[in-house]
Amino acid sequence: MSFATFAAIETQAHTFQSCEVPQFEWAAYGNRVTGRMYGMTAAVNDNHVFAAGYLKSTLDPEAADFEDISNDYAVTGPYTSTDWDGSSAQTITVDLKSYPSSGGAAENAGGSWRAYEAGVVKIDKTTGVPVGHRNAVAPPTARRPPPTAHRPPPTAHC
Repeated sequence: MSFATFAAIETQAHTFQSCEVPQFEWAAYGNRVTGRMYGMTAAVNDNHVFAAGYLKSTLDPEAADFEDISNDYAVTGPYTSTDWDGSSAQTITVDLKSYPSSGGAAENAGGSWRAYEAGVVKIDKTTGVPVGHRNAVAPPTARRPPPTAHRPPPTAHC
């Protein structure tokens, strides 16, 4: 059997059915260009949704036009079908330390990967309102970029 024949048989069983967007009651997200979160994990309990990941400021203190701000990162919510622009939403802000871009891997959106913190955002599960945030800053000697690839432990040779 040729590959083309196999592909034709395979796609017949998986024809496109629809393009339906899943329904949800609310959404909360960060929308500042001065800071961002790289979501790495999430958890849910009876009352809250927790999103955790790397947080970083995109501001470079070595830039000529640098101006330190106290609200680099923010989470806003809820956005709903009746309040799609978030005009009634609430926002919590976070002051992140701004690190120089030099010495780190440059990013297209600004900043570098050598400058990050770990953070957890807490959101009310029922309403979608962001209710808290915690971030942790590593000591200067421990600030390193997150690993770019998984390396399995070496195998023991007996």
